[in-house]
Amino acid sequence: MKPIVVPILGMHRSGTSCAARILRAAGAFFPEPSMKRETANLMGHYETGEVVRINDYILRLSGGSWEKPPDRLLSDEHSRASIHNFLERFNNISVAAWKDPRMSLTWPIWKPFIENYYLIVCFRHPLSVAHSLKVREGWDLERGLALWKIYASSLMAAIQKESNVFWLDYDTPLSEWPGMIKTMCGRLGLASS
Repeated sequence: MKPIVVPILGMHRSGTSCAARILRAAGAFFPEPSMKRETANLMGHYETGEVVRINDYILRLSGGSWEKPPDRLLSDEHSRASIHNFLERFNNISVAAWKDPRMSLTWPIWKPFIENYYLIVCFRHPLSVAHSLKVREGWDLERGLALWKIYASSLMAAIQKESNVFWLDYDTPLSEWPGMIKTMCGRLGLASS
């Protein structure tokens, strides 16, 4: 049986790193997660460098970047081969996951290469995201809100017909997180304690 592949999608500053830490602690395999800590993320970003490089390449090829998303996505032989090669490492793993907020934009390019997947989609109130981007990037709120809208629109368009999606609301009160984590991990066959 093919492994369950779990891309973590969501706008930057929406709890994607938190979701990655939870899944990793529950036993999901994460290929080379970046543990780089900085003021904006003291626990580390948990991004897989290879995924970031592939997504940055796709966005550049399409005429954009993570902060200036392109109007349409393009792929080429190099990007398709890179995705295929990255996914090959999961053949003997039951649950594999990775996190990169750019996946909210690039998921349509990745999807044809993945047979058995479950999406974790992180959501956070747009003003909270914009405030966090103001702290991290020095942006005004309008810029952060505009980028949130682009990511949210892209993400909703990409997953509207998906059935295996778990929404992780980063604004959920802390008292409700244990139940939310138990449900998320249970769907993937992972330990939640």
